[in-house]
Amino acid sequence: MSVCHSRLGPAQIAAVLARAGIGSRQALLSWAADGVLNVAPAGVSKGTGVTRALAHLGIVGAETICFGDAHNDLPMFSRVAVAVAVANAHQDVLAAADVVADSVGNDGFARTLEKFGIIRPGSARQSS
Repeated sequence: MSVCHSRLGPAQIAAVLARAGIGSRQALLSWAADGVLNVAPAGVSKGTGVTRALAHLGIVGAETICFGDAHNDLPMFSRVAVAVAVANAHQDVLAAADVVADSVGNDGFARTLEKFGIIRPGSARQSS
C-alpha cells in the first residue's frame, strides 16, 4: 500500500502508524522519492513480489529486466537479470543499477527497451 497526506510527510505518517501499533515487526515501511510512504507486511517487498510473479508465469529472473527509482525498488534489483534506474532515481538506486535510463520525459523507458531489443526503435513514441 502507498500512503501520502496533504500535510504529513512519510516520517510523520510512519509515526502515526507506530502509535496505532503498526510497526517494524508487522510492516515494512519505506518512502519513495516523491514523499509517499510504502507499507507492506513484514517480509514482503517488490523483490518477493517479483519472485512470486515470475514463478507463477514460469519465467526465471535471468530473463527479466526491471526499472526503479526509489529505495523500495532495490529488493527487486537482485531478482532480475538487468536492473535499470531512471535518470532521476535516488543515488542508492543509481549505484545499484546495471543501467541508467534517460528520464521519463525523454522516453527513457522506451529507449531502454529499444536498446535491449524488446521493442522496435521508435515504436513506442509513434503510438503515443
